[in-house]
Amino acid sequence: MRSKKSLTSKIIIPVVFTGIFTVFFAFTTIAQSYDNSYWSKLVSVLCLSVLVTTMITYFLINRHIISRIKSFIDVITRRSLGDISFVDEEGEDELHALAKHFNLMLKADDLNELRLQDNQKRLEDIIDAVGEYVWEIDATGKFIFVSDRVESV
Repeated sequence: MRSKKSLTSKIIIPVVFTGIFTVFFAFTTIAQSYDNSYWSKLVSVLCLSVLVTTMITYFLINRHIISRIKSFIDVITRRSLGDISFVDEEGEDELHALAKHFNLMLKADDLNELRLQDNQKRLEDIIDAVGEYVWEIDATGKFIFVSDRVESV
């Protein structure tokens, strides 16, 4: 069984190592060229290290978090339009666990929708078999359901 990798280990650890590497690079560059332009080289190397660290951080956050959150949004949008789709459950991190439970919720929702349709059909069959006048009104007194027998009158 593979060990689970958290989002922290996928993002924070590489960023920290990149930061350490770029700072080490900055100091070795400065140490090799210690002269009158020391401060300009220091600022240049530190700016470069911040830029590299920022780019790697953006890449990792986009790859491991933002793109997967967008897939959640995409599934929610498609389901609101009637598509029956689920979130991709790849990975073994916190978002994987969220996707797995989200999909379980969607499956339960689908099952509840089928049960509701079955119950509605069963109720309609019972009302038709009884042959009585059956109606339903809402809180404003508006008829929202009448049986076929009432409609025939």
